[in-house]
Amino acid sequence: MTATAVQKPAVSVPVFLREYTTADLGPRWLMGQRVDGIAQLIDVPAPGKDGPRYVVEPEISDSRAELDALLDDYLAKAQRLGYPPMHGWF
Repeated sequence: MTATAVQKPAVSVPVFLREYTTADLGPRWLMGQRVDGIAQLIDVPAPGKDGPRYVVEPEISDSRAELDALLDDYLAKAQRLGYPPMHGWF
């Protein structure tokens, strides 16, 4: 029997897109990152802060207009809720 090599996904350096603040979790950053060439939107604690990390959108288009609309919608929901919108989904 031969062993099968498991390849790690190719992951790019995250790129800062927007920042927002929540009452309980403090400052958070929305970041763009490519995993195996597919663009993702992630919600992470600001540097130096602890907290959950969320994949907001696992596969986004390369359209800047669509990305901006997604970011605006997510930030509006975060402001309305007072916590990361993805938090309530689990």
